Amino acid sequence: MVWLVLMVLHAAVAVVPFYAHESMWTALLAYYSYFGLAVQLYGWGLPAIGEFREGMLIAPVTPLGQCLIVLFWMLTHAMLAALFSCSRFVRRRLQLA
Repeated sequence: MVWLVLMVLHAAVAVVPFYAHESMWTALLAYYSYFGLAVQLYGWGLPAIGEFREGMLIAPVTPLGQCLIVLFWMLTHAMLAALFSCSRFVRRRLQLA
């Protein structure tokens, strides 16, 4: 059930910008969940951002940066699912006691 909730929330975050494309909040969500994380990785010394050239709006994210961003969000989802599952387990154990 926890995985289903996380999957639906993730799908909603992916679909909402198509219906609210003029909203500043959807642009901020996409920017900070992807490029903001790449900037943080670059600040830590990892080559997550490519070379910025004239005419670009933002610098490109490198393949290594993309892999690290996907890995970060996968680990975040897994930790949230484990936390939710653990809290359900503890709640059930307390009810039995």
